[in-house]
Formats: sequence, structure tokens, C-alpha cells
Amino acid sequence: MKAWRIAAGAAVSVRARAHGPAREAQPEQEPHFVTDALSWGRRFRILAVVDDFTREALAFVVDTSIGGGLLVRELDALVAPRGNPAAIVSDTGPR
Repeated sequence: MKAWRIAAGAAVSVRARAHGPAREAQPEQEPHFVTDALSWGRRFRILAVVDDFTREALAFVVDTSIGGGLLVRELDALVAPRGNPAAIVSDTGPR
């Protein structure tokens, strides 16, 4: 590490950063909605569901319209094999 080499050369003591206890996996699913358009103007939406802890992409759904019924079906399909997540985080603000 560069900081250790510089500190060793300058005879400065650098304290190692203390790491806390390992964080337990808290499965949180975060649905993201992305909108785009094809070259001829047809708009479509993408629903991407991401596990916040592992950053694993759990589902991608592409359709011209993604309503509440489709969202519920997709989340139910994810719960069946994986179990209920600790939380579903929804961010409606711009990134």
C-alpha cells in the first residue's frame, strides 16, 4: 500500500484502520425502473431487481408498460425460491 511505503520512508507511524465485526447478510431487494426508446420512437421500460447486499441482478423484465400487477408477480416469483427479503427499498429520486 502506498500510504505504508510513504510512512515507512518518512519514519511516521500510521495506525491500521480497525475493522468492525463482519456484517451479516441482510437481503434487501431494490427494484429500479429504466425507460428508453427504440430508434423508431417506441418507448419501453425495464424493471431491474437488485440484491443490495450481494449486488446480484435478480430479475430483468422488459415491456412497453410495467404496471403494479406485473411488479407483484415478479416479486412473488423471486420470493418463492429465495424467501422474503428483509426489506424492499424503493428510490424514486433521480440519480
